[in-house]
Amino acid sequence: MPEAFDRFVDRATAEGRGDLKAVFDPFAEDATQSVQGIDIQDVESKYSKFHVEDLLRSCVERASSCLSLREQAAELAIRAFNEEADRQLQADLLEKTFSVEQREIGFIGPIAENSSYLRYDNGQLLDTSITADIVRARLDDHESINSRINTYYELLKDRSDTPGNPSRLSERISFLKEMFSTNLVEAFRRAIVCRAGLRDVYGIDMLLPSSNSSTFFEDFVMWLQAASDKLDEELDQRFIADVAFTFSAADETPGEFELLKLTEWNSQRAAQNFSVELNQTIFEQLGMAKPLMRSVRLQCVQLEATSSTIWPTKLTLPGNGTSVSTLAYSEGRDYDDRIAGTDVHNRSPAGTWLVKLQQPRALNHGALDKLTNLIVFIRVSYRGA
Repeated sequence: MPEAFDRFVDRATAEGRGDLKAVFDPFAEDATQSVQGIDIQDVESKYSKFHVEDLLRSCVERASSCLSLREQAAELAIRAFNEEADRQLQADLLEKTFSVEQREIGFIGPIAENSSYLRYDNGQLLDTSITADIVRARLDDHESINSRINTYYELLKDRSDTPGNPSRLSERISFLKEMFSTNLVEAFRRAIVCRAGLRDVYGIDMLLPSSNSSTFFEDFVMWLQAASDKLDEELDQRFIADVAFTFSAADETPGEFELLKLTEWNSQRAAQNFSVELNQTIFEQLGMAKPLMRSVRLQCVQLEATSSTIWPTKLTLPGNGTSVSTLAYSEGRDYDDRIAGTDVHNRSPAGTWLVKLQQPRALNHGALDKLTNLIVFIRVSYRGA
């Protein structure tokens, strides 16, 4: 029986399948081919490297799906291999059993009625003999067993050739391969941008594995694991805090958290355009190293303010120069009105902030000269200094 199995393995590997890895891992070559030809510029235009945490989480989820799909396909491939091997071994076993029967009863030709047949055991003549009826019965039993086994395997083959049948393993494997390829491509597309985010946002520089490697998928999974570990380590060393800065000082000497002299505030308010500078040293003095924004909120301070006094503003954030529209309320609110998302997340708060005021929306239409200050609230992630 081992010899028969070896012959089947030799035949399986000789039929263009290369080696047993290709037999038991139907995705051995697909992983490399799937990710080649990805347009890096197209990927970078669709995903923001500043959302590296979400991108990495999505990569890990899709890679986990790939692992599960590959395991399912491998189980089906092994099942298909075992079914074919079992069929081959059964055929060899029946052939061998029939040969043993022939040797045991000394049968070498047609059965003659009313004849006796000598029995042999390993070539040695035995004293006892058997009749033709016994010979016929034993050979008929062999043929019956052979017929039932062949019927069983023919039924299996018929099911495996029927589209949509669960026994059609090749069809199920093809579906799993398509799902595997889709998930892997999407994971690697995000990983390209994720790698840039790890480097530029958190200073974690990790080269992606080569897609030309025969072990690309395994290397990619290990890269994701290492990247997740390093990012978790970085985030574990960070804290979240809210800081607030007022635009106008009460006089010509701005305090630690005041950004403009009173005369500067008055002139910029008249133009309805404000420009303030936040230096990195301000955050360092607060014990905040490598600060990264999580959200931003503006609030206006106004004489005779009501709950309905709202100043529509256009805020230009430092770094990317992107302008976003927001509302500065005349009363304190929770962070329901904060600016978050792509324009803010993981960007540095240090730099020039621009605010353009529009006419206020209010029941009493508060006048511009009643606007006495603006406050910017910034939620930041930072390392301890």
